[in-house]
Amino acid sequence: MDESNQAIKLQLLGAVRLGLQAGTITKEELAALMGMSASTQLSQQTTAPLEQPERISVVQLLQYMGGFIVLLGIGAFVATFWEDISPMARVVIAAGGTLLAYVLGVALMRVDTKSQSGVAFHLIAGCLFPFAFYVALNELFMLEMTAETVAVISLVLLVIYAASFAVFRHLIFTFFMLANSISFIYSGIYVLMPDISWEMLAHLTLVIGAIGIFVGYSFRGTENERLSELMYFLGGLAVLISPATVFESTPIWQLVYPFLIAFMLYLAMLLHSKRILMISVLAVMGYVIYLTGKYFADVVGWPIALVATGILLIVIGYVAVKYKEKI
Repeated sequence: MDESNQAIKLQLLGAVRLGLQAGTITKEELAALMGMSASTQLSQQTTAPLEQPERISVVQLLQYMGGFIVLLGIGAFVATFWEDISPMARVVIAAGGTLLAYVLGVALMRVDTKSQSGVAFHLIAGCLFPFAFYVALNELFMLEMTAETVAVISLVLLVIYAASFAVFRHLIFTFFMLANSISFIYSGIYVLMPDISWEMLAHLTLVIGAIGIFVGYSFRGTENERLSELMYFLGGLAVLISPATVFESTPIWQLVYPFLIAFMLYLAMLLHSKRILMISVLAVMGYVIYLTGKYFADVVGWPIALVATGILLIVIGYVAVKYKEKI
């Protein structure tokens, strides 16, 4: 009899759960049945709070800064006798120092999960890896720094950091994956189109920026969520700055640019991104200053143009503050 009751209980609970997921049963109805407030106890029991990405603390920032200071110290020390050592010794020093920093980073990340000391060493390794590969290619194969060389180094590092992320699942590896992906894309563009025009490069940068924003959105709810705002920031910069650099050579952008800014403001609200909002507001201000200097200064005179520009910037700042409250 007990087994039969238990089976019925499991069936009822399963049906209720499916009903909640499908929306045929509401939380309010279930709360009324249980005699409790749907806005308090039931919501706490049926929904788990979303984890917020951790912010970088002062201690972590000091560790990152320490890593870069160590990197500068190593560079200054090696530079004092770099010209006096053999090519093979240069390769050993560059590759050995890089691998040592990488291994120490992995070891510290495994031993000390709370501290960011391991991340600091990975920052050192990530900065040294391109240099180490270039030294090896230059000293052993006499390859100079060209777009092809940069593309090869970037591709190899992209594979290394992709494999590292697959094993260790840490966002520092994602960060260097993204950095080497960008390096590979731009160097690959120069390999395929060595005479590429600035206008085409600007439009490609706009597309890459849009992809960066999408990548940032895809990071939400994952172990890489702390990189979302960084991708929003970099992607927003690329999207809004690249068209502005071709205003003179591609005048159509002077007309389309306000619509692009409006779309980015809408995207900022949609993604709840203050970084995109900040960049969009700065783009509006820059656009107003550009139009004032180009079309109105000679008509109404610089003093009146400056007054009008200042008033517009004050209004834009006020609207931006109100807009920010909605994000």
